[in-house]
Amino acid sequence: MSSIKYKYMGAIIAPIYFLYNKNIKGDGYMNNFFKIRDSIVHEVLCESNMINKKLNKDDLKDHDAVGVVILINNKVLMLDHIKFNMLTIPVGKGDDGESPEDAMIRETQEEIGIRLRNLKQIVHFKNQEVRNGITVHMNSYVYLCENFTGIPYNKEPNKHRNLFWMDFDEFLHLDTISFMTNAAIDYFKNNM
Repeated sequence: MSSIKYKYMGAIIAPIYFLYNKNIKGDGYMNNFFKIRDSIVHEVLCESNMINKKLNKDDLKDHDAVGVVILINNKVLMLDHIKFNMLTIPVGKGDDGESPEDAMIRETQEEIGIRLRNLKQIVHFKNQEVRNGITVHMNSYVYLCENFTGIPYNKEPNKHRNLFWMDFDEFLHLDTISFMTNAAIDYFKNNM
């Protein structure tokens, strides 16, 4: 098993395992970037506490994880996430029976007050995280959106310290970020 260390600031809990397999979709991104053969497990080590008391019961269940890169005029919409203490693209969890795309549209309406248009899935991978001693399996989907309606604002200040636009070039060089943001950055670095 090969090991990759990413910088996470107070992230979930360590270790986090990313499971990649030959069924991954998303423009061949993961297969090309990680040079995957059939199944490989990458151990991603985090610098964090072993217990995160801010996690709720839904955080400890298997789920679809969704994230979106909102890219307008060469700027990316970012959030400073309180629970995981890091910068992230807008992310969320899918409800039972909800498609990942519908989950992403719902999450952005709930958290930042906008309606996404013309989503393009850019990354799909399976991963698992150990959270408070419980292994949580996720189907993770990252989308690109270059069109939305509404004006973004922080509708959930209990979840996010702030919301801001970041230059795309600066976004590509972030290193203390969520795993969804990292997957998006890797996608863009390998498809530009």
